[in-house]
This record gives sequence, structure tokens and C-alpha cells, in this order.
Amino acid sequence: MGQALCRRVHQPKDVCWSSPAGVIGVQVWSCYFRSGFGLSAPMGASTPSWRAPRLPLLWVGLLALWGWVGLLSPTAVRARPAEVLLMRHGHKTDNRANTNLSVAGFQRALALATALPTCFGQIHHILTFVLNPSSGKNARSYQSAVPLAINTGTTIRILERAEGQSEQLGREILRDPRYANGRIVVFWEHRHLPELAAGLGWPSMPPIDNEDFDRLYQLIYTAPSDQPIVRAFDQRRLLDGSEPCFAAAPPSSTPQR
Repeated sequence: MGQALCRRVHQPKDVCWSSPAGVIGVQVWSCYFRSGFGLSAPMGASTPSWRAPRLPLLWVGLLALWGWVGLLSPTAVRARPAEVLLMRHGHKTDNRANTNLSVAGFQRALALATALPTCFGQIHHILTFVLNPSSGKNARSYQSAVPLAINTGTTIRILERAEGQSEQLGREILRDPRYANGRIVVFWEHRHLPELAAGLGWPSMPPIDNEDFDRLYQLIYTAPSDQPIVRAFDQRRLLDGSEPCFAAAPPSSTPQR
């Protein structure tokens, strides 16, 4: 490696360069850094002389900027999940006062608890639409998630801002490092599912009919785009074997819980 050289010029500033074999950027930075702390040596001198420590404000600013740029590297900004499975909560009764799943809805939730990890791979996160603990309103999304959480040992996270900010929550999910490289299952209220999908990078999701409890969408993210590959499935066909069920490859790295 070449040796960096420093010399004093007209103003109190060090000029540094490197021999052709050296790495100029590193050598120059090292030279400036040492000279700022009073360790530069004249041309040809083998031992640096000491002078009062000083580090120009310019270099303090550059050091701070260097650290900030590191925080904004693609790795830090791109914290997307590997995939998101979107679906509505399970079947409900005709009684509007009953906020629970119907028997059929509960049976579907039990079946999905086994089918989802079998078909798509390990489940790392489960998210649900907000529920009102006093009135029980919107309880079905949480109830649909419970069997899957029990079967997989995964904690359910209730997103409290879901009713008015589904799209914003979708954008936040794509940037939240806790979900990086993970597989997320989302149980949601059907009227707000297209809003959530828009935030997740799929603005063209079709509305879900009031009587449709079978849609399942798989959103797969590949770098560097936030726009997912979308695959649609029918839950009934997955469960009865008429639609092929597959074990997806696991995400490339271990996600956070």
C-alpha cells in the first residue's frame, strides 16, 4: 500500500495525497483526520509532531453527514416483509346484533390454522382489524386469527387505527423493521381491505362482496419495488384439495417476532 503524505501550505490546512498504490480516498481522509488532531508530519518526516488538538467544523459536519447517510442506506430503508396474506374475517350470522363468528366461520378459522402454514410456509406475524372491547364490534377479525395464533405460537397484533387509517397502516407495515423478511397473515374488515391493500402497494384490489368469505390474496415482495406480485386463492378450494396447495420457500433471513 502507498503511504499518505501531508505538507503545510499557505493557509492552516493540510494537503494530502497518496502514492499510486494507495487508496486515495481513505488515505486523504486519514491524513485530514490526523492533521485535525495535531498529528500531521512535514514532508519526509517519519514521526508526526504534536500540536494543540483541533478539528475544523467542516469535518465535524462531514462526519455527522457520513453517519446519517449510513442510516439511509437501502438496507435501512427497505424493511419490507417477504409476503402478506390478506383475507376477510370468517363467516358471520344474519343477526346484526351478534358480533361473533358464525359456527361455519369458526370452523373455517380452525381449518385455516393448519392450512395456511401448510400451504404458504411459516407464519411470523398475525395482524387484525381493531375491535371494540366494550361493544364487541369488529370482533370477528380477532376471532378468526385465534386458532392460527394458537397453532403457530404467533402473537396477534390488533391495529387500533385500522378503521380510519387502513391505507396509512399498510404503508407503515412496509417500512416497519419488525416485519422485515417475514410472512404476515392479516384478517381484516372487508370494506377496508382495499384501503389496506393500497397502502401495501396494490391499489387495484377489487371490492369484496358482502357475502364473500372465501377470498385470500398473497402479496409477494421482491426487491427493489414496493409493488407486490399478487396471487388470488379460494379458501374453499384450498381446503377441499381442488386447488393445489404448496409449501412456499421460507424467507431469506429470520424475521423479528
